[in-house]
This record gives sequence, C-alpha cells and structure tokens, in this order.
Amino acid sequence: MKVIDNFLEDKFALNKMQSVIFGKEFPWCYTDEVSSPWDKSGFLFCHPMFFIEKGQESKFYDLAFPLLGRLKFNNILRIKVNCYTKTHDHIKHGFHRDFPNDHKVALFSLNTNNGGTEFKNGEFYNSVENRLLMFDGAEEHRSVTQTDTNLRVNININYQ
Repeated sequence: MKVIDNFLEDKFALNKMQSVIFGKEFPWCYTDEVSSPWDKSGFLFCHPMFFIEKGQESKFYDLAFPLLGRLKFNNILRIKVNCYTKTHDHIKHGFHRDFPNDHKVALFSLNTNNGGTEFKNGEFYNSVENRLLMFDGAEEHRSVTQTDTNLRVNININYQ
C-alpha cells in the first residue's frame, strides 16, 4: 500500500474535477452490485469514465488526465467514479478484486469523510480529499460507507 496525501498539486485541476463531478449535470448510473453480482449489501452510483474491454470513453474522461499524468502505467484498464450515499451505520461491502488478472489500483478521494477502503488484512484507509491510495490489484479490499457526509466520491483507476 502507498498513500500520497495532497496528490494533485494543481488546486485548479482538483477544484475543476470536484465542481464537475459534484455538479448537477454529471451523469450517474445506479448499481446494486457493489463488489460483485452476488453482493447485495448495498448500492452505489458510478460513472464509467473509461473501460477498455467495453470500448467506453465518457465525455468526462479528460477530468482524469491530471491523475493519469502523475501515474506510471502501460495500459489503463478502467477508470470509474464511485459515489456512495450516506448511511446510518457503516456498511461494509464484500471483499473483492477489481479484475482477475495482474493490475494495480489507484484510488483517488474527492472528499473527506469517515468511510473508506478496508483490506482483508484489516488495514483501513479513510477517504481524505486529494489522497491517492495505491495498491496491488491482487489485494482483496472492500468499500465502507460513510455516516458523516451525504456523499463519498472517489475515482478508481485500474491499470497495468
């Protein structure tokens, strides 16, 4: 695991990303498959920015460029914006891996809250605005909802 606080030094890029993604015109897709088709422990809203397998590229894909410009990669597999709504109690979704093949994960938090990402080994990382959490995609992890803010929003980048 590697945590980089204040990942985006360009505050203008961060503010633009936040204003668009938290704005009223940003499109979200509802899904009740949080970690797998079998995990019905909750729901989330997501926005597929880029998915190489499905040939998807959102018109908002360029919002991820400041993040991509600071990562070392050969291939981008997927970029997905995740949005969890406030829950009364913390909901821990199922442990999972994003892809079965070798890959890395860069999880960028757009806002600070008491939700986060938990790993099977017990490590927990809160969502902190402008924090990047990097880890090996083979690590089983799960999302944990927040109870203190209306939304928990992060950008999940899977790459090789």
